[in-house]
Amino acid sequence: MIHNKKTRKVIAIVGKIGAGKDEAATYLSKKLGWPVFKMSDPLKNELKRQKKEINRKNLADLGTKWSREKGDDYLARLALQSHKGNLIISGPRQLGQIKYLHKKSDLTIVAISADDKIRFERVISRKSVKEASSLQDFIKEELKNDASDGANQVIKCIDQAHCTIDNSSTLKEMYNKLDKIL
Repeated sequence: MIHNKKTRKVIAIVGKIGAGKDEAATYLSKKLGWPVFKMSDPLKNELKRQKKEINRKNLADLGTKWSREKGDDYLARLALQSHKGNLIISGPRQLGQIKYLHKKSDLTIVAISADDKIRFERVISRKSVKEASSLQDFIKEELKNDASDGANQVIKCIDQAHCTIDNSSTLKEMYNKLDKIL
């Protein structure tokens, strides 16, 4: 069965790297019983397949390549194809993804934000993606990626959010804020 806009609900969690998107998505998934699709997973899987390092530059380059070759809504199409029914999507980074999700679902966009220093410390500690060696380089790289002609449009996606949650404190505090918006 194909779900239409009226029956299929999607919560998209947007935000800068290290803000807590995946934590928010996991919490909402447990709370609502909905599956999670992480937009970066197909990119990471492809980089692993190609035996390339998983770093922000390679992820952005591949995302840009796929956007040009397959459409800027490609990862959103993959997300909706991967699960039937309601869904939480962590990390849309392109306006084409947001537009597609609006068209194909009852979409709610939640932005997660956090202080730059806290975000930097989080991404360094989790070691899931090779990052810049200093806070200044981290911020500079992020701004460069978002301002380029590439696929990263995080700030524009954040601007589309229905609400924003600051996650500069504890996870419990973020969970309480998520409960309030539910």
